[in-house]
Amino acid sequence: MRVPGFALSHPLQADHQVQGNLELLWHLEQSLREIAAFLWSEAALVLAAALALAVGLGWLLAEMLVAMLQHVFDPPPDHLAAPWGFLAALAAVAIVSTLAAAALAALGIRRLPLGAILREE
Repeated sequence: MRVPGFALSHPLQADHQVQGNLELLWHLEQSLREIAAFLWSEAALVLAAALALAVGLGWLLAEMLVAMLQHVFDPPPDHLAAPWGFLAALAAVAIVSTLAAAALAALGIRRLPLGAILREE
């Protein structure tokens, strides 16, 4: 994105001469905040969908294996046993890694050099 005349601006120009540039930078900063908010909401939605899918598929697989191996167990189990500590640790790792990835992406968005992008340097 190239803005005509923006590359000719000088940092020491009078404020009234660069007011449009300052307004443009302010609007771009607001856009970057909206992008960062979208990034966090997208990370939360993907994490929630992944956890729900993992729980559903894990439960379905366990039920299927118990049904297939019903004749192997003597006596057959009344209910499924789950390693809750491992599953909680796995969910915690998924949450922490999602938060870390979203934070790194948001930090990358904040570090975008808006002036260089506008001047196409």
